[in-house]
Amino acid sequence: MPSLPVAPVVESLTSAACYGVATALQHHAAVRQPRELSMRPGLLVRLLREPRWQIGNGLDAMGFVLQFVALRSGAVALVEALLVTGLVVAIWVAALLDHRRVTLHEVVMASIVAAGVALFLSVARPTFRAVLPSLGSSITMAVAVTAILVLAVLAARPATRRQAAALLAIGAAVAFAYTAVLTSISGHLLDGGVLRVLASWPLYVLVVTGVVAIMLTQSAFNAGPLRFSLPTLTVVQPVIATVMGWLFLGQRVDVRGMAPLWELCALVCMTAGVFSLVMRSPDLTSPTDSTGEAPE
Repeated sequence: MPSLPVAPVVESLTSAACYGVATALQHHAAVRQPRELSMRPGLLVRLLREPRWQIGNGLDAMGFVLQFVALRSGAVALVEALLVTGLVVAIWVAALLDHRRVTLHEVVMASIVAAGVALFLSVARPTFRAVLPSLGSSITMAVAVTAILVLAVLAARPATRRQAAALLAIGAAVAFAYTAVLTSISGHLLDGGVLRVLASWPLYVLVVTGVVAIMLTQSAFNAGPLRFSLPTLTVVQPVIATVMGWLFLGQRVDVRGMAPLWELCALVCMTAGVFSLVMRSPDLTSPTDSTGEAPE
């Protein structure tokens, strides 16, 4: 059985570290903004004045470049699964921002998350294929993603802060999964030269979807404590990206014999570790008032 490609693994882990630090810094800034700015341009305008949010954006850019490079030779499922490890970095940076030590529980849960990722990749062995989906498949993918994003935003408006944070995080996860697929396609097109990329649709849809994903993420962070948005974002994104990679790029994971059962066990392990890690991290909450809700 072939081993995992070294270069995409290293690039993905480095990208995850950049995204993890960025997440902690961005949440620290976004959660302190008025909730009525959620899903409005004014939220980004206010955040642009926050130094930590600006640093987070810079790290996001670095993370994306590394992710782009990784997706040029690594399967979407491989790269997105490894990006889950960025959560561990986010937790530890959040602890640093709150001037506290990382707890034993966080160390144990981080190890469980890492073990789940390792088990999934060792069993699934995602295969890389550089293909351009058909026009019909591209339209289907775009329509499905748009419908999910619209539904997530509409459902979040009348919801409680906790529900809104989770719903917007689901939307952000789908948007980021879509950008991963578009990034993989753009990387393949780049083999034909920069002009080929500039003359094709994926680049421009990628830019628009990226902006929407950022808006959804910051709105999810703004809606409430990180423990209600980050676990959802972390778990849903690689699952959706893997499905999209399978359906639209022909990038497969092993489904022979007992492989699906072990893959499911790995996903359960990752999910349990992620939720336990975030739910019990004392710094991943917004400042609260006497009602237990984050202040408006």
